[in-house]
Amino acid sequence: MEFLPDGRTIVNPLRLNYKTQNMMELNTVLYYVGKPRKDANVIVNTSKNLADNKRVIEATHKIKEACIEYKNALLTGDFVRVSQLMNTYWKMKLETNENVASAELIEAYNFALQNGATGAKISGAGGGGHMILFTNFDNRHQLITALEKRKFGRVVPFKFVKHGVDLWRA
Repeated sequence: MEFLPDGRTIVNPLRLNYKTQNMMELNTVLYYVGKPRKDANVIVNTSKNLADNKRVIEATHKIKEACIEYKNALLTGDFVRVSQLMNTYWKMKLETNENVASAELIEAYNFALQNGATGAKISGAGGGGHMILFTNFDNRHQLITALEKRKFGRVVPFKFVKHGVDLWRA
């Protein structure tokens, strides 16, 4: 997505080749952390931090750079780089607001890395929500098994689709 100075937005879908898309799907685990967020004002507070905190502004610039590199890594199928950039994003996101992640979310992130995940992206604004975990296909089963033994959260089945989001309930 490109956000232009005049307020327009241009959306350019990434056209991943079939092999890359399949490998991404096979190397990704979706995990619902299962904890409600502690601070409903995370986005508002982060916006305030952007107004006057140089450290937060720098972290935001690094997030933007990581996103651009992430796109290039996806397009070239560089999954090692994808994992590295997911972790860079996480570290920089933590710099933007001290309440961006709950202790439970940080613990779940670290647990996933210790059990086979190579990178993670947190979805949502606060202490709960979903984690998109990236792993090597050889470690996928180990990661899922470890996550399923946790007291909180659950692994969520998913499939990539080309036309947007499909939701269903079993």
